[in-house]
Amino acid sequence: MTKRDQDWVAATLGVMKPLAERYPDGWTTINDMAAERVSDCPSRAAANSWPGWSSVLAARQVGLAALATGIYDARDAVRAAIRDLLTDGDGDRDFQRAQDWIASLSKTARLDVADEALRWLVAWRSIGPEVSERDLVERGAVQTRLTATISLRASADALVRPPRGADSTVYVSTGAAPNDEDDRGIAARVSAVLWLQGQSVGTAVVLHPKSRQSRTFDVDTELVTIGADHYLAALRVVVNQALGIEQAARVSGPNCRWCDLLKDCPTGQHYLATTPQVSGGLPIAHQ
Repeated sequence: MTKRDQDWVAATLGVMKPLAERYPDGWTTINDMAAERVSDCPSRAAANSWPGWSSVLAARQVGLAALATGIYDARDAVRAAIRDLLTDGDGDRDFQRAQDWIASLSKTARLDVADEALRWLVAWRSIGPEVSERDLVERGAVQTRLTATISLRASADALVRPPRGADSTVYVSTGAAPNDEDDRGIAARVSAVLWLQGQSVGTAVVLHPKSRQSRTFDVDTELVTIGADHYLAALRVVVNQALGIEQAARVSGPNCRWCDLLKDCPTGQHYLATTPQVSGGLPIAHQ
């Protein structure tokens, strides 16, 4: 018997789908970044924006492609992965995937991407499972569609189902520092998306390649409810703002320092102007 609870899935979709159906013309994806942000600042969730690729952000995508090559030597695997991504890339594409962004870079800039990806790959292998290409999640994310135009998305590295096992284990890596609450949220969101998608996962493992740490969570209805609640909160904000019913609130805090909405956010600008940045308990002087 699988751990996936059919009654929970039916009840959760029964709440989410009617709300998603109210979304006006157009399509959108509620990603795990928006679902994570909504409690800190609803406007960030409503924007559902993407800050753009960097060598650090692209390291995971290149590293997963390197894992898929099956090549043992890490340097050779990264080289092969970048060649594969370049073959599939389009540097002139407006909506950039990781491979499109890499294709737009100079050869020198690609070396920086390869360097970050090599570090990520070596670290992932030290804490992650041995996986085959079929275990790796395509494009590093899973998603489930609520309506024809709205879907939920969560990052995932690998989905491993043991022989004769009823439940899979999902592995997902993050560049953030280990944190019990944040890690539980990551595990909850990816597990919720998989249950809603039709996949039964019994274990979620959050990997921290930078610190070589991992955290394992037992997946049950309590955990997936946490993840579903995050997505539901983000979905409400996105739908209500799109309908003009409610303007998403702007809440200031430390995240304002790296928020991609800061340029057009007086709330965040005021917070940074009046709140000194602190390091080691001491304020940092601004130039």
